[in-house]
Amino acid sequence: MTAPSSKTRVSVSDQSVLGDDLAQSLRLMDRGDCAGALSFAKSAYLAAQQQGDSETLARCMSQMAWCCMRLGDVEAGLECAVAARRLWSRLDNAPELARIKAIEAFLLLDIGLSDDAFDMASLAVSTAESCNDA
Repeated sequence: MTAPSSKTRVSVSDQSVLGDDLAQSLRLMDRGDCAGALSFAKSAYLAAQQQGDSETLARCMSQMAWCCMRLGDVEAGLECAVAARRLWSRLDNAPELARIKAIEAFLLLDIGLSDDAFDMASLAVSTAESCNDA
């Protein structure tokens, strides 16, 4: 299966595309295919955007931030991480908020903002500790 381009138009009526593309992105990331994973995450993002699905948008943005970080595209990764952090915050999902803050901390460190990275990492730990999920 080949990854769709970022310009692929996803049918809103096909609900399975969204879940399939995000699942495929996760599988590819597990295999180390960050570029392929990013492509599928973008496709899932487009479908979620058309459907107005905020939670899936946040999942896609988190996945794209992780992919970008692994690919060394720090600028795009930070954009995705900040957007995902805002969505997870609005959705009041503390475990995912902690995860994206940790990714954002890594990205900040990659561009040399060590103080900001430390602050974000501290926020990630605080957020994770506030969850009732061990």
